[in-house]
Amino acid sequence: MPRLLVLAGLVLLVPVGVLGFFSPAPNALVSARQRSTTLTMAVALKAGDRVVVIGSTGGCGQLIAARLADAGKYKVRAIGRSETKLRDVLGSNSGIEFGVADSTNPDSLLAPLSDADCVIIATGTSAFPSPRWRNGNTPDAVDRKGVKHILQALTSKPRKRPIKKVIFLSSIGVLRTKSLPYSILNLFGVLDAKRDSEDLLKSMAATEDFDFVIVSNKSGFELLSMIEMIEIEEEEGEGGRESREERRTHAHPLFEK
Repeated sequence: MPRLLVLAGLVLLVPVGVLGFFSPAPNALVSARQRSTTLTMAVALKAGDRVVVIGSTGGCGQLIAARLADAGKYKVRAIGRSETKLRDVLGSNSGIEFGVADSTNPDSLLAPLSDADCVIIATGTSAFPSPRWRNGNTPDAVDRKGVKHILQALTSKPRKRPIKKVIFLSSIGVLRTKSLPYSILNLFGVLDAKRDSEDLLKSMAATEDFDFVIVSNKSGFELLSMIEMIEIEEEEGEGGRESREERRTHAHPLFEK
């Protein structure tokens, strides 16, 4: 039987099955490694490389940062707008270095990203008007322009070393904006913004020659193993080095028993 769903002041009559979208559900992964202009092998991360998680005070970002720190393989830097909030959500984990930056402020990103080997973009805002939109934190500002600022900072010169891999947390709905429930979710353009960021990431990866992975999680709570994702390497085919191409696969949960 249909039920009433209130979103951003709109009262909608929605089939019960659609409501399942708003609760945790299995995730899907788009593991995309764009064709390289030089067709070179992907550079694998090694132990001790620095992984920077941007958006570490958010629900997904803090779990990812903590998971990587617990593994102890990489140097982990958690980035947020407030060091106080970073410490509140991540505690005094000795395996995490804290950094302060704001994706809507391009200049603030340069220093904390200059020595990153891998960057995980876990920034985002609410799909509908909410207190999270205060100070201009709309989908356009955060999910489109903010991601653009991050990618520009990663490719700005001078850098201490080239970026090897970028992982972007997107949404499974970017390719389904004409279908329910994603057409509702996209009323204020959050999925359009994420799709534009995916396209920009693919383009810049091809130009700057770094690996990328796009994570399209459905619920935001069930994620893939970030360690598995940052260790994906290019395979060598029978004919020699393969060009990087888009790949789609299923991912393991972030936390495995």
